[in-house]
Amino acid sequence: MIHIEHSIQIGRSRSEVFDFLTNVENLPRWQANLVQSVPISDGPARVGFQFEETIHVMMRRIRAVCTVTEIKANERFAFEMRSNGPLDCDAHFELQPVANGTRLTLIGTARLRGVWRLLQPIVAGELRKETLAELMAMKALLEVPQTAVAPAGI
Repeated sequence: MIHIEHSIQIGRSRSEVFDFLTNVENLPRWQANLVQSVPISDGPARVGFQFEETIHVMMRRIRAVCTVTEIKANERFAFEMRSNGPLDCDAHFELQPVANGTRLTLIGTARLRGVWRLLQPIVAGELRKETLAELMAMKALLEVPQTAVAPAGI
C-alpha cells in the first residue's frame, strides 16, 4: 500500500475551497491525469454520492467509480476510488482555517493490483510528486485575483 500525505495553504476561505473541492466536475481542472469526472448520483455531494472518472494511467485510460465516504461542510471530504485498472485509492481532505486562508491536507492511500505491485516503489514516488503538483494547481486556480474571472464552481 502507498501512503500519501501533503498539506498546502490556500489564500481563500474554507467555504470557497470546500465548494471547489466537492464540485466533482472541477477535479479535471487540477488533477493532471484526470480526463473527465462526471456525477453518477443526483444532487449535491453527500455520503454515498458517486461520480465516474476517466483517468490516464500508465499509458492507458481507465474508468473509475468514486464514492463519497465522508463529508462535513467546510471541514472534510473523503472518497474511495475503485477502477477497472491496476490502481485503487482512498482520498481524505481536511480543511482548517489559518491566517489569510485555509490549510488543505490530503491523506491518501493507493493500492496496485496484479503484476503492477512489482512497480510499487517507483509508482509511490511518482504518485507523491503528482499529488503535490495537483494540490499546487488547485491553489493556483483558487488564488486567481478576485478581479479576474473566477474558476467555475466557486
